[in-house]
Amino acid sequence: MYLRKTLMFSVMAGAVAAALGWAIAPTTASAETSDLRIAKQYGLGFLPLMVMESQDFLGKRTKEAGLTVKPQWLTFGGPAAMNDALLSRNVDIVSNGPPSFLVMWNRTLNTPSSVRAVAPLSLLPMWLMTRKADIKSLDQFTSQDRIAVTAVKTSIPSIIMQMWAAKKWGQKDYQRLDPLTTSLPHPDAMAALLSKTEITAHFASPPYQYVELKRGLHRVATSYELMGAPATFSVTYATEAFAKENPKTLTAFYKAMEDSQKFIKEHPEAAADIYLKSSKEGVSKAEVLEILKDKDVQFIMRPRSFVAYAKFMKDVGTLKSTPASWKDLFFENAHGESGD
Repeated sequence: MYLRKTLMFSVMAGAVAAALGWAIAPTTASAETSDLRIAKQYGLGFLPLMVMESQDFLGKRTKEAGLTVKPQWLTFGGPAAMNDALLSRNVDIVSNGPPSFLVMWNRTLNTPSSVRAVAPLSLLPMWLMTRKADIKSLDQFTSQDRIAVTAVKTSIPSIIMQMWAAKKWGQKDYQRLDPLTTSLPHPDAMAALLSKTEITAHFASPPYQYVELKRGLHRVATSYELMGAPATFSVTYATEAFAKENPKTLTAFYKAMEDSQKFIKEHPEAAADIYLKSSKEGVSKAEVLEILKDKDVQFIMRPRSFVAYAKFMKDVGTLKSTPASWKDLFFENAHGESGD
């Protein structure tokens, strides 16, 4: 009898709600995630994420949006493991170089796991450093050398060296330098190079390249020189499924990224302190500030050289598709920027 009355009441309540235009739905249907897992890597190129964590910019922006989100910050040594974690839904937003992102974009295109970029983190050059004084250019490396990169074939250095090789020896030989490369996270690569192991060169990002320079190694070339233009160093991206389920969270993250980059520009000393606390890499505050004041080191929201990367990677078969515009690669939040 009690069950019958309860059911009758539920039906009547539903009818009244329908008549009044109320929407009855489970509260979880439109609820956004309360736990946001964000993956970053080592180095100054990922400083905006470190600042975002330290200053709780994401917490402030999600609160503004009426959300309660608890960020979980994870650190990976390179792109491959990070991309696997994204596809297995063990992380929500990852940060990588444009080539690794493009591989994921192409790999997941038109699938339930399709990805798009959220926001760039940094625009800065990488330096090819070596301990061999006689090497002055890329074509002087031999089979006896090993060049450390974060990921063979898909990292920024790997793709840039392929671009250079295609110009130097023709497109059929674009992989000529690939056998010389080996995958190592930046801290391990620097340690190996300075310890005079089999690693004879390191395509390094800040602060590692500056430390290596001060330790007596010399610069062979920069990524900008080899590519012929400035390029985004790191970019965040997520699956379209995550974005669809969490639109307010994604917008809050984008705004928090703007906050973080603005903080670095306006408070370089505080940003340096945050980096030193987050990285524990043994560099001094003066060295970090010197890098942050380098005109080539920028933390901006403008996407740079994505189409150039994609075109080359399509030409050599690494990608099967290319975007008609850089905007095809990014979620709508970024479309107000003047990218390329």
